[in-house]
Amino acid sequence: HVFVLPSVRESLGTVYFEAMSVKVPVVGVRGEAIADYVTDGVDGFLIDAGDAAALVEIMRVLHRDPARRALIGERGRAVFERSGMRWPDYVAAHVTLFESLV
Repeated sequence: HVFVLPSVRESLGTVYFEAMSVKVPVVGVRGEAIADYVTDGVDGFLIDAGDAAALVEIMRVLHRDPARRALIGERGRAVFERSGMRWPDYVAAHVTLFESLV
């Protein structure tokens, strides 16, 4: 129901976008790459590194409020669609890069 990756020094993991693609709300850490895509409380959630209490609170809120969970999931899906991380977009970008190198 919720995807949580509260790790520090995380590159932009495609796992966030995989969760968003199926409308699962994501929780990540402020200052990490996912923060460039997620607006806290709008289309996902961001916590400060090491803030276990904030993580627990977000999970409680989402557990108790399936309508909010669904809304955040829908908005996250829209972020995914705009992100360029859809597999066809991702592959096309890499093909373009590789062709420019040869």
